[in-house]
Amino acid sequence: MSESWPHNSSIHAFKQKMPFNQSSIYRALFHAFSSRIQVQREDAAVPNLEKILRATFRLSGRHSFEAMSLRDLSRETGISMGGLYNYIGSKDDLADMIESFMDVHMANTGRQFVNQIQDPRSRLEMSIRVYIYMGEMFQPWYQFIFMETRSMTRRQKEMAKGMEIRDVNMFREVVESGQQQGTFDPLIDAGMVGSSIIAMIQNWYLKNWRFAKEGVSAGDYADFTIRAVTKLLAR
Repeated sequence: MSESWPHNSSIHAFKQKMPFNQSSIYRALFHAFSSRIQVQREDAAVPNLEKILRATFRLSGRHSFEAMSLRDLSRETGISMGGLYNYIGSKDDLADMIESFMDVHMANTGRQFVNQIQDPRSRLEMSIRVYIYMGEMFQPWYQFIFMETRSMTRRQKEMAKGMEIRDVNMFREVVESGQQQGTFDPLIDAGMVGSSIIAMIQNWYLKNWRFAKEGVSAGDYADFTIRAVTKLLAR
């Protein structure tokens, strides 16, 4: 087996191919929103963005994003209130930054891994792996979007819903393509399959602690999900 993705479908090979990781994602975030961030020196801005985002995820996990104040964030990060305003204008700005980055940059990165795959079965399997592996690598980001949508603005709530609908439709289209080619059961509801796949993927990053306790790796869970979906779609 080749050591490189996609011939090697392990999460290790995926991480080697991924353009950013758990640390360099904050540099990508800085470049994505540099026009909104007052600190323009990358070497100064990126470490503080990392502090702000990591603290936001911790505080949201302990209580909720709705209960978190910017003063809480200031205490958690050690960055003064004035310093925080150099990066975010408000909690809404912070939520918008996280959600927009996930909606555009993370989603586009994930699609790049599967866009060139034409065979429906291979595209379906690889898409499942990409979603689960990204959920493993950036679990706090995905969990934040899922858990904190209720406290966001109406526009942000609609964006979150749009992200999920888009993901479900992507899987639905792959299934429908396989049905048209005779690869998958033509009688099964492709939309329901897409919804079921997304629910299984969300289960991975929402219940990550439980799987870790049981010794289930991201690769194990991806293998299981692929087997379950393949059996569901079998002619």
